[in-house]
Amino acid sequence: MNGSLTPEETTSPPASTLPSLFSKMRRFFKTSASGVPLELNTEPQPVKSAILVDWSNGPFLLTIGKTALEFHPDSPNTEGWGDELREWLVHGGPSFYSKLCGFLRVSLNESLVFGRLDEAQSAIFEYSKSVSQRHIEVTNYNGNLTIKPLDPDRLCTISKLTENGPRDSIHRQ
Repeated sequence: MNGSLTPEETTSPPASTLPSLFSKMRRFFKTSASGVPLELNTEPQPVKSAILVDWSNGPFLLTIGKTALEFHPDSPNTEGWGDELREWLVHGGPSFYSKLCGFLRVSLNESLVFGRLDEAQSAIFEYSKSVSQRHIEVTNYNGNLTIKPLDPDRLCTISKLTENGPRDSIHRQ
């Protein structure tokens, strides 16, 4: 009880936690997105390597396997916030507007891996076997998304959503 630490209290964290801690810190402090800038159009384009989707492109459709995911820029409803919040909402396409569904948010400086390995995602998006366990990684750097395929043998395409999508055809009462 002289104030000294026991050997158990002076040991470093297990080696298995160090790489993940460092990789999370590296991602957090990284200031720029990596990937080839892609100008979106309405025709599906294959994603075979890391691409960069600029915030100004607006909503787009990302198809992984047979699953269509809609990405929509999110901004607060409060006036005066401007472009401070540059997050993205992801949902499962047109069915989102016709039935009660879940969605994901890709927050600033966050990375998400989309695939069947995540049980919550599998429940929300009803992934089929055409989606791999770890299909793509999406990272939000200041509102711009880097999309990186993780399984080169699986289909992944991207296209711009038209202005007159299913959301615009909803009649409010």
